[in-house]
Amino acid sequence: MLYDIKCINNDKHKEYTGVSNELILNNFVKLCEAFPNLSIMVRTPVIPGFNDTEEDIKEIIDYIRQFPNVDYELLPYHRLGQPKYEYLGKEYPMPEVKLVDEKMKSLKKLVGEFFGK
Repeated sequence: MLYDIKCINNDKHKEYTGVSNELILNNFVKLCEAFPNLSIMVRTPVIPGFNDTEEDIKEIIDYIRQFPNVDYELLPYHRLGQPKYEYLGKEYPMPEVKLVDEKMKSLKKLVGEFFGK
């Protein structure tokens, strides 16, 4: 099962996405409880200026490590959704943002320390 968690801090999640992360985290707990033997890959799309710090990633790691059969993966930021904004007649909010390769390497190293990658 693939499951995305972008941010643990509810206030920050709401500020950047417009919605609470309470349902996302509650559903994750329910999934883990209902299917304790299911392998779950939690993924975090790393978004510059939002969740690209070691503190952000450690919060997610600390949260998900309490559940069995959970692995973790960071996804580098990309702009593949940009055409969707254009199609909807909306301005893409982050056209020039790029994730620095060195930062992504550092965050992946951090994940490796906890998940043996």
